[in-house]
Amino acid sequence: MKNRRPKILCVNCNIHLTTHKRYHLLDSRVCAMISNWVSRQVITDDDVVCKACWELAMEAVNQDLSPNVKIEIEPRQLGHTHVCLLCGCSLLHKQRDKILRDNATELQENMVKVIQLEIQPRQLTPLDRVCHPCWLRTKRKALRTESVVEVNNEPEKDMSIYNESHENLKDPEVPKQNVYNVVLPNYRRAKINTHRCVFANCTSKGKLRSVYDNVRALVLNRHKYYLPKLSRVCDEHLAAHDWDILYDSPNSMDTFSVEQIEHVF
Repeated sequence: MKNRRPKILCVNCNIHLTTHKRYHLLDSRVCAMISNWVSRQVITDDDVVCKACWELAMEAVNQDLSPNVKIEIEPRQLGHTHVCLLCGCSLLHKQRDKILRDNATELQENMVKVIQLEIQPRQLTPLDRVCHPCWLRTKRKALRTESVVEVNNEPEKDMSIYNESHENLKDPEVPKQNVYNVVLPNYRRAKINTHRCVFANCTSKGKLRSVYDNVRALVLNRHKYYLPKLSRVCDEHLAAHDWDILYDSPNSMDTFSVEQIEHVF
């Protein structure tokens, strides 16, 4: 099987640049203008823009240099406006799907979270659209995530029933089993609590969510922080992406069970 080439997208309008002329942001003035347009995204040496966005940026730069024009913060301009947010294909004459919807179902809310995770640190806007194949692919991902959440919740429900029926009974003495905990000096994890958000001092009264496997992998890879299977996070913190503050949180621990280490691998 041939290896797929990585997608090359315009850092500003997101158009796929396979068949479009592209420019590296070598001109510092153009780079500054594009950086202003994509303020939540860090521009790197590998980023490129399409010809249309390059020309718009050059025009905006030249206007700022004109002595008769008052310098103002330029509003974002896009060389291509009908573009799939995920794959970068043109949406002209194609079936497209709106991402942010009024009265969204729970499945659609989960799909939004999947998309937001893929495009971060960029934030979704009401104007964003995806092509129908990407919409269906995202739907399959969200459905797989829901099935994982349901499976993870089953043991929790069974345990709560057991605790209620046996809370006044004294357990018989049994020989203690050795539980091996490993200290990982460069990694930390959250305490296991199914009734509280993993973020310390969280006051949200909203619904707590199970942590998706793709979110768990992202946080572990970027921030060296492990979120156990039964960890919960509120909607506000899930949308905020403040995962970097968890490592030094008072809820953090540096001891890991063998089961948790095996789960990582």
